[in-house]
Amino acid sequence: MNNILKTIQSKKLINAGEKIGVAVSGGIDSMCLLHYLEHIKQDLGFEILVINIDHSIRESSKHDTDFVKSYCKLHNINYHSFKVDALGYSKQNKLTLEEGARICRYNVFDSLLKKGIVDKIAIAHHKQDQVETILLNIIRGCGLKGAGGIEYVSGGYIRPMLDIDKSEIIAYASENDIDFVEDETNYDTNFSRNFLRQQVIPQIKTHWNNFENNLISFSKLCKQDDDYINSTISFENLLMDETVVRIPLTMFVLNDSIVSRLVRKGLEHLKAL
Repeated sequence: MNNILKTIQSKKLINAGEKIGVAVSGGIDSMCLLHYLEHIKQDLGFEILVINIDHSIRESSKHDTDFVKSYCKLHNINYHSFKVDALGYSKQNKLTLEEGARICRYNVFDSLLKKGIVDKIAIAHHKQDQVETILLNIIRGCGLKGAGGIEYVSGGYIRPMLDIDKSEIIAYASENDIDFVEDETNYDTNFSRNFLRQQVIPQIKTHWNNFENNLISFSKLCKQDDDYINSTISFENLLMDETVVRIPLTMFVLNDSIVSRLVRKGLEHLKAL
């Protein structure tokens, strides 16, 4: 877990004086991230605000929220708790529960960032989350951006544990007697990510035990190439306001790699991706 500090410093994830929102579900990953950031906050000179979201998916979710609240009160940590209707939102918008829950969650996060309640939000994604994301994106037919996986920094979001192996997190929790709750839906293979984690990836590793490291290396190359291509494109030719994006027709004679990125940029601006 010491590599977290190295990542924070090398990627310049946190600056002195910032208020960092820490997304805490009560699970082992987020509890370890919270514990670690609490441990180093004085040395780096930043504040912490815990953000907990009850997605209203499980009957036990209130217990998880109560667990986080109790932990924060015991350790004198400021926190905000929110409740969203992920199931209802998913049905209304014809999304999978995974997609709907993510949108509801990030709507809360975005609101906190926009209001200036926090400067950044730390998410407890780790190395295995990165592997699952890359593989999912490839299966869904992504381009270079999707194959590049999760970024250390994206907008107001930071991911200090992205280089940390799950085994390190488990060891850290044990060494520091960190309590956490178990989300029973993590074992439900009807969810795409769980299916990969529980069934697909273990099978791949029986044949290629260095699969995870190799996939991450591949991902870094994809991101490197995608960043270079983007650096050659004049995105200022896009005419964008709050609700409309206009792409000059002359841009559509360019190479498909450029046109697709112009369109993606527009869709991202409209929050359609």
